[in-house]
Amino acid sequence: MQPLVPVHTILSRLRLRQLMLLIALEEHSTLNRAADHLGISQPGATKALNELEALFGTKLFERTAQGLTPNEFGRCVTRYARLIHSDLYHMREEFASIRQGTGGRLAVGAISGAIPYVSSLLSRLSVAHPEVDVSIIEGTSDQLLGHLDEGRLELVFCRTAVSQHEQKYQSLEEFGEQMALIVNPRHALCSQPSVALRDLAGLRWVVYPAGMPMRIELERAFAQAGLDFPSSLIETSSALSRLYLVHENTALVAQTPYRIAKFGMKLGMAVRLPLEIESRRLSYALVKRKSAVLSAAAQLFLGILRDAQAEAQPQSQPAPAGMAPEASGHAAAPADCQASGEAGPHAGREMDKLRP
Repeated sequence: MQPLVPVHTILSRLRLRQLMLLIALEEHSTLNRAADHLGISQPGATKALNELEALFGTKLFERTAQGLTPNEFGRCVTRYARLIHSDLYHMREEFASIRQGTGGRLAVGAISGAIPYVSSLLSRLSVAHPEVDVSIIEGTSDQLLGHLDEGRLELVFCRTAVSQHEQKYQSLEEFGEQMALIVNPRHALCSQPSVALRDLAGLRWVVYPAGMPMRIELERAFAQAGLDFPSSLIETSSALSRLYLVHENTALVAQTPYRIAKFGMKLGMAVRLPLEIESRRLSYALVKRKSAVLSAAAQLFLGILRDAQAEAQPQSQPAPAGMAPEASGHAAAPADCQASGEAGPHAGREMDKLRP
């Protein structure tokens, strides 16, 4: 098998017009129609395709009765051609915004537990600065840090401890996170005045994938209680999936960040069990690349965040050094098997733990 072409060779030989040809070929299936679409001659299109296939050392398209069809290699290269095209479009839009003195564009990522808080901040930003275009991506910490490294995201709310190169990142603010256990409002355990972990051991669980911090904390809780970890599992990192699974199945119990549980209770989709799980590793941070200079839009977002902190501060206990109180995190106490969101018997103690 021919060795892979070095990246520096691709950078020196690849041309944007060749990438546009790949996209046009995928859409039009023939060199003639693709060439017409791009405004070049068919011989020119043929030459460009031959140069691409020579560069990558393999055929990218196969001739079929329907015309030229991308093979597995062609689909891979064309997919990235579309990403480059999209990035160039966003670059132009942001450049135009900067030149016109408007807000530009902000791309933010967040783990699922941070989504409610980040959404409230972005809502404030859109009201105060409607000229700023915003995109938000939900993902795991390792996924978000990968997007941050690639420059696709400017700020992320995540845990940098998952990275082997934690020194590349700068934490701008830190936030506490608490685990909650939720069930359907019609779950049998909702009639119980108290719940212990052993009562849940034989149930089917919705959990985070193995190796993720919240899953590790739950596994530790079972081990400390002398219990085997449940064997009947549904694994997902999606907050929405956890809520819908619990909403649709009265037999499931799910672990989720407290703020997601609070959202589900507000909608009547789930209730929180009156059981506290000690959490040691669930804090996360607002992170940027250490070498990156933040855009004007990102600076506006940080201003919104700090305004929200200042508004929340009088309602909470003083935050320890480096820990930021979340504006949306102190408004109501968690409910214990109450879909209405009214405070249950453990509310005061739980809220003390939730304050960062």
